[in-house]
Amino acid sequence: MMKMKKMQMALAGVTAAVLCVAATGCGKESVDVTKDISVTFDGFDGQGIAELDSDYSWAEDILKNYCDDLSSSEKLDLYDELCDAVTYKLSPEEGISNGDEVTVKAEVDNSKLKDYKFELAGGSAKFTAKGLEEVEQVDPFDDLTVTFDGFAPNATLNMSSSDGSLEFTADKESGLSNGDTVTITAKPYGSMSAEEYTQTYGKELTETEKTYTVEGLSAYAVAVDEIPQDMQDKMLKQADDSIQASCASWSEGNSLKEARFLGYYFLISKPDFAQSPYNELYCVYQITANMTGLKRGGDGETQETGEETYYTFYRYSDIMLLEDGTCTTDLSSGELCSNTIESDYGYWDFIATFYTFHGYKDLDSLFNDCVTQKIGEYNYENTVQ
Repeated sequence: MMKMKKMQMALAGVTAAVLCVAATGCGKESVDVTKDISVTFDGFDGQGIAELDSDYSWAEDILKNYCDDLSSSEKLDLYDELCDAVTYKLSPEEGISNGDEVTVKAEVDNSKLKDYKFELAGGSAKFTAKGLEEVEQVDPFDDLTVTFDGFAPNATLNMSSSDGSLEFTADKESGLSNGDTVTITAKPYGSMSAEEYTQTYGKELTETEKTYTVEGLSAYAVAVDEIPQDMQDKMLKQADDSIQASCASWSEGNSLKEARFLGYYFLISKPDFAQSPYNELYCVYQITANMTGLKRGGDGETQETGEETYYTFYRYSDIMLLEDGTCTTDLSSGELCSNTIESDYGYWDFIATFYTFHGYKDLDSLFNDCVTQKIGEYNYENTVQ
């Protein structure tokens, strides 16, 4: 519904069918209030808006033809009454496409005009919409850059778009692995509706959802058998060399007899945790040493020889699987066990001093330090025999 005051607006290219002035049966002139009205169309095809233009020339004609006996102020008051007596309704007013027909209906109220020689005649006029701009069909995902950063299974999603009129949301943005799917939704920014977006930008989204598959990520190994045998061989070679080098620094008379590989403890971060390192591989060894010295519990003077056994490890962390199926880890970053225990052999230097080993007296103690104390955050695999 639209009640108009006097307006000075122009319309180009729009035609109207109007009702003519006629004489009434009671002798009063009937004034057509649809005279010289027009409709302008603004916006985009399919989302156009119709607006009524009227210069109220019919009201000015009334003042000229029927009101010579009125003063200027009385004419001004009458003009306002005339304008208030007419209500224009447009149908439809919005959502208009080129070629649509818009009807303007004029409703009149003659109750305050009984004492005049004229009356207002309502009616209708029809206008055809044209000149609305074409709506551009836009795929919002053409401008969206999607990347996956980090390492599976804890990779993250990044989205970037230069179109500030749109916003994008994803059903999952973290904890991603190769093969996962992510559905991204596009919509006009903020609280703007699709209709408002089209009216504002002249664009219409051809789709609002798109699914992306996560790929190309390097991944943390989550099981021993994911580590290729050639990489396991390299890791064990580095572990063997490091243990032998460490044992070579023992005091004269003490030497490494055997370093026997027993298996792995493999720790993997639990799904709800993302601590660093993500995984740890413990290469567990049983060490047998040839020992010479004063024996614990002996007479404190007699040199004895014998063998002594303890347990140790060499640790690697953040073992990665590359997209091409190969495995990588920094072999030089491996670490020897730092825990120390006393040997049963030693020497006399005013008091009995016992040699030390980097390791544990038994496997249970080693397992407790390396695994049990971490099972709140890590799952583990045990291949130690």
